[in-house]
Amino acid sequence: MITNGIGYYQEKGKEVQVIHAGDVVKCLPNVEHWHGATPNSPVTYLAISGKTPTVWTNELTQAEYDAIKAPNSVNEELLKLSKDKWQWMADKDTEKLGQLFHKDAQYVHMGGSWGTERELDIIKSGGIWYKKATVHEASVEVLGDTAVLLSNITLLAEVGGKEVSNPFVVTEVYKKIGGVGNC
Repeated sequence: MITNGIGYYQEKGKEVQVIHAGDVVKCLPNVEHWHGATPNSPVTYLAISGKTPTVWTNELTQAEYDAIKAPNSVNEELLKLSKDKWQWMADKDTEKLGQLFHKDAQYVHMGGSWGTERELDIIKSGGIWYKKATVHEASVEVLGDTAVLLSNITLLAEVGGKEVSNPFVVTEVYKKIGGVGNC
């Protein structure tokens, strides 16, 4: 059971899997495998063994580890998606944003809150032009098919024709719907 961090797990002859805190991996007897931390995150786990002693095989070499073409973790994919979203907002690319934003989503601003259609109209018209979001720190918490991304940003925007810059803590909620993420 993975108790903290992000790691790799691979059975001989199969693809590398990215494992996260809360995941349970059942290592069957006589199935050669390895597990360890990812390059950017330590991993902690709790292992329970049966009566049969563990058979240790060859250690993974640094060259083998460095050659891993592991899939991106969900966290990495969401952080990239959020970064792309900020760029699409700066570019006023409401077509891409419209594909990402769920039709029933709500957007909370200092001046009020509204739905997706109004948010896209405001972005397209330039009513609020999100010129640049500098992300200082971001974290992702995945809960089943829902993820919450928290970012500390400095936002440079144009609101009502006036350029403003403010620090914000931004909350983004993503939900996997039919294999596709929406926020």
